[in-house]
Amino acid sequence: MKAKWPLINRFQRFLREPTHELNRWQRSARFTIDLTRHCAGELKHDRAGQMAAALTYHTVFSLLPMLVLMLVVTQMFLGEDDREKFKKDIVNLLVGTTKLAAEASTGAPEAAGADEPGEADEPDVEGRLETDDPAMQAENARQAELDQARSYIGERVEKAINELGKAKFGSIGVVGLLVFIYGATGLLATIERSFNQLFGIERSRPWFLRLPLYYTVITLGPVVLAIGQLVQKRMFDLIRQDTSVAWLAGPLGGAMPFLTSWLVLYLMYVLLPNTKVSMRAAAVGSFVAAVVWVIGAELFGYYVESAVAVRNLYGSLGLLPLFLLWLWLSWLALLFGLELTYTLQAMKGQKFKHAQHAQAENLVDATWMIPVAAQVAAAFERGAVCTIEQISKQTDLAHRTVQRMVDALEGAGLVHQVDQGEGSGYTPARPSEQITVDEILGVAKGLLPGAAQDDGDPAWDLVKQIGDAAAGRTETMTLADLAKGR
Repeated sequence: MKAKWPLINRFQRFLREPTHELNRWQRSARFTIDLTRHCAGELKHDRAGQMAAALTYHTVFSLLPMLVLMLVVTQMFLGEDDREKFKKDIVNLLVGTTKLAAEASTGAPEAAGADEPGEADEPDVEGRLETDDPAMQAENARQAELDQARSYIGERVEKAINELGKAKFGSIGVVGLLVFIYGATGLLATIERSFNQLFGIERSRPWFLRLPLYYTVITLGPVVLAIGQLVQKRMFDLIRQDTSVAWLAGPLGGAMPFLTSWLVLYLMYVLLPNTKVSMRAAAVGSFVAAVVWVIGAELFGYYVESAVAVRNLYGSLGLLPLFLLWLWLSWLALLFGLELTYTLQAMKGQKFKHAQHAQAENLVDATWMIPVAAQVAAAFERGAVCTIEQISKQTDLAHRTVQRMVDALEGAGLVHQVDQGEGSGYTPARPSEQITVDEILGVAKGLLPGAAQDDGDPAWDLVKQIGDAAAGRTETMTLADLAKGR
């Protein structure tokens, strides 16, 4: 243990070392560590653990309806054999590191007539118990029980998917159809709310915009996964044919599950938040999330194989809490990637700073809204739009504070959002000459955490007198007057 202390002390000195004394590689490592710590702190402040728990619950609730819609979509792109393999992969993913007994014995999807649970080959329980060591016999018995539980759960999930895939929507009634639609879209609605919270977005899309977006995500996800499966199958065919590109087909085929996961996460990061997301930042964030998720899945699979304490406590039911824990950790990895996306987009190449949440969340002076609105008007006078990042840099206000203020101005009809390439910006919603400073202050007062007290207190009386003195000037001053001096 003592041998480790010098390494820890050296690492702590590295974190305290002034950046100008570090070389290029050390500065890059320091930046990565600081960025990771910042994103972890932001996740803790945003209560990402509770978000992941809510997402885990909705995942379990929406699992089968989402799978049915995904299978319906894949029918347009995959043949029968590929669809069966797709379903098998889904089942194996849901059950964790489990492989169904039928696949383990035949190396292929179950044959026809083996749909009922119990008809597939059972795990070799007796073979594992052939030992004279009592402790080894007990351990093998527990492992065999766990394998049997995995096989049973996998068979039941696969049977449920097959039965739901054959269901006729016309026979389930209006109420059943509404429950099915809610189950399929409820998860995406929870994901959208969580993503908006991480981005500091308080407004949500109207329902007539949500449904087409959710349909797009539900459609594109299976398409991307199906394309990944087809490409992977083609790569393995090239390896078996021993072609000249077999050396490249092997790594590419092995990396295809990771690449498809990366692309699905990228689409979620870009499409679901109710704001314009930088494609470059989303690519980096989704890549990191995919790496963390793949590594976490491997480590968690190893843990499941050696979780003796869990098996002793829960027995065969131990798979259920482990499955829920795996879902929770997966959502944490996805939320971390999104937090990284938001941070990179907010930085826009600026020097990295640790944001203080007290500053980021609270607006304590209504007059701060005036320079923010003036930045929007001045950019419009120059024939450009003003972004959140530009306002944050010019005013030295935290990104989330600026986002809240601009959202309030947009809600009051004073500014509106426009697209510009990768990002989005804001312009005045009506001529600047028609927007008074008094209107801007009225919007800002709605964001204040408290209201002025009128109980004869001398301090509050002074606040009121200052406000009355400023009101005479702000009533006639317009946003155009402020923009002219910039």
